[in-house]
Amino acid sequence: MAQNKLEDLRQNLSLATNDSLQISLKMKISRELHRQAEHAEEDIEIAKEAVDQAINTPNSILYARALNNLGLLYRYHQQYPLSIPLHVKAFEIIKDQNGFTLDKMIFANNAGVAGRYNADYELAVSYYMKALRIAEAENSLLNIEIASNGLGNTFMAIPHRTEEGFNYLQRALEVAKQADNRLGLAMNYLTISGYHDNLHQHEKARSYLNKLLKLNQELNDTYGKAMTLKAFGESYLTENKNLALSEDYFLEAHQMFKDLGDKHRQALTLYNLGLVSFKQKNYPLSLERLNDALSRSEQLNDKVLIVNISEIISTIHEETANYSEALVYYKKARDYKDSINLASQEVQIATISNQFNLEKKEAEIGLLKKEQSFQSEQIMNHKAAIKNRGIIIFLLAAVFLTLAIIILLQYKNHKNKKAIQTIIHQQEKEKVEADYKRNLLEAEILANQMKLNPHFLFNCLNSIKYLIQQNDTKKAIKYLVKFSRFTRMVLESANKPMHSIMEELELTTYYLELEKNRFNSDFTYTFCNTIDNEANKVYLPTMLLQPFVENAIWHGLLPSNKEIKCVAIMVKRNNGMVEIHIEDNGQGRQEKKPSQYGAHKSRGTEIVDKRIHLFNKSYNKSLDYRIIDKKDSNGEALGTCVVLNIK
Repeated sequence: MAQNKLEDLRQNLSLATNDSLQISLKMKISRELHRQAEHAEEDIEIAKEAVDQAINTPNSILYARALNNLGLLYRYHQQYPLSIPLHVKAFEIIKDQNGFTLDKMIFANNAGVAGRYNADYELAVSYYMKALRIAEAENSLLNIEIASNGLGNTFMAIPHRTEEGFNYLQRALEVAKQADNRLGLAMNYLTISGYHDNLHQHEKARSYLNKLLKLNQELNDTYGKAMTLKAFGESYLTENKNLALSEDYFLEAHQMFKDLGDKHRQALTLYNLGLVSFKQKNYPLSLERLNDALSRSEQLNDKVLIVNISEIISTIHEETANYSEALVYYKKARDYKDSINLASQEVQIATISNQFNLEKKEAEIGLLKKEQSFQSEQIMNHKAAIKNRGIIIFLLAAVFLTLAIIILLQYKNHKNKKAIQTIIHQQEKEKVEADYKRNLLEAEILANQMKLNPHFLFNCLNSIKYLIQQNDTKKAIKYLVKFSRFTRMVLESANKPMHSIMEELELTTYYLELEKNRFNSDFTYTFCNTIDNEANKVYLPTMLLQPFVENAIWHGLLPSNKEIKCVAIMVKRNNGMVEIHIEDNGQGRQEKKPSQYGAHKSRGTEIVDKRIHLFNKSYNKSLDYRIIDKKDSNGEALGTCVVLNIK
């Protein structure tokens, strides 16, 4: 039946002759495609066609609806950074127009939802508030309830603002009761129960779930009943008192999701059942359920669920002394986390590209419309001039000559203005394209910066955990202070493609201190800065030295048998260049002796090469490096020296 509906829509599209009808049909087709299985991204492509066609029409509300439709499909594909600007733009296009209040509320609420899912809570609150103000002015109970629920969920996610969120949820619940909106009632009962569970008020939470269950039974809503049973199981699991009852609820919910064919919810309930067995220390049953959940989540490509399941399985194998399997699942969780981070970076870059392309198309259409308007005006002026000239010819020959001169001057002036406008438009276009290319380069620099050593933080946290387990509290606190300063500085510089040498040396000092504490002072380090305060005026990419220092420690010092192991960092001037030397007295690059601390993989050099290339290309800088293998007269390795040159 759904397939027949899609075929009918496509048939109507082939017969449609005007733009408005074609655009509306394309939006409907894109939404219907999304409901079909195996639609891939065809729904997105059809929605994009609707947007491109709508840009060329004078109907701004149709263009706004096409943008909103594309934003919804991106949201359904969980690509929230791509969704947000489309909903925002749709709202901004019509916000000052008279009427269209329903569209305004829909667009603002959709922007709020996308912002909340993307953890952009400030934007979410802003647009939910816009939707709420319009809904209150129109006395639209449905949209007051939707906006209040959205604000409640958003504030619940912000630390120290959960009470404010609960107040909005209470208002949404009261409005839903007033409007007899049973779907709204169900949604608010579920959200409010979660709020009380988070406060460990489990009995109160379950009182709302009992109301929700009764409502779903009255509505004969199988999916709603399954979701309610799952929420009961989660409540008892969180309380951790009656795990057997929690298991019963999850088993019943799982069977209902199975009957409904909801594969994603089946995977989630299996994961919850695995957690119940894990807390009951029934590890064989827990592994059976978790492996089933993992298989389903891999089929669904739910990376977040794969990470969570793999981490629990790794913990079970670790507690049962099956360390090889524990390592396998730990690596699986780590690799999927890296994949999620890279996918997020690619979406951010795609967002910049899509926004630029959309603005470029709008600018081109705008220039074309202005040119058409200008030509129409010129035609009208020309007709008026001909009429006036005919009258003047009959009256006075001298006046005719004067008018001819004036028209000639106007024509030349128009020609000059047109040429100047063409030059200005070309310059503006080149400037926008140059800014866009520079933004892409900076985005790629930041994306590569975020790839450096993704496991370092996890290793540091394990070291702190080990010190605490050994009851070495003072050392653990000292190490934790250094670790927090390091992470704070990394986070503060995360959005900066470059900073000064002085900041880089401070960041490197924290890194060396953390590594030194981890390996029980198995090596020492020294700094020598001979350019003093000039180091605040010379810039380089953020965290550029860290991969070289990491290689010096892991591949030079730690595998070495020398009694004294040292890495030295020196900053100096040489022939008008600033040089940074990173020197160690380790085993050098020729030997392949393994470290007693285990294998250590690093893609640091490869990533550094790419970052230096992007930095030089983006900022017209001259930055390079060379590696010197130090040897004695007999050819024996004395260590390695990396020299960075900054012009």
